[in-house]
This record gives sequence, structure tokens and C-alpha cells, in this order.
Amino acid sequence: MLTSARSCVAARTFELDLRHLPHSHRHSVVFARLDELGPEDSMAVVCENEPTALHSQIEAWWPGEFDWSCEGTGPLASRVQITRRR
Repeated sequence: MLTSARSCVAARTFELDLRHLPHSHRHSVVFARLDELGPEDSMAVVCENEPTALHSQIEAWWPGEFDWSCEGTGPLASRVQITRRR
């Protein structure tokens, strides 16, 4: 009897620094990268301030599909970790 083996591919982590992008393009860039994430892959997003509007849009468009964790806010940058659930 054959059984399917679990994938041995490790989860990937990306960093996306939005600070150099125009504000009008930032969300679309993040959304494109979210579509590329596989199960348990994560993306660190860096921007000038906490991206609360981005978080709201992700929850509205992909309810329950991503975990969101604020890793720090400082005077020059905020960093959030977005991870695709299984």
C-alpha cells in the first residue's frame, strides 16, 4: 500500500521593505507577494508606521488565511510578520 509522504519543503520567509515605494503602490505589492506564499510561509513587512489599514484589508479579503504579528515599532520603521496558515 502506498502512502503519501509529507512534503519536506521548509517554510520560506521573505522581507518586503515598503519604505522606498510610493504609498499608492504599497498595498498592491504586498497583495501580490501574499499570493506567492505557500502554507506556513511568512513575510516580514517593513514600513514607516504600523500598517493597520493593510491589516484590515488582508483580513477582509483573506479571512482567517493569514496570521499577523507586530514585531516592533520604532521611530524609523515598523515591522510586522504575516504568515499563511496551513
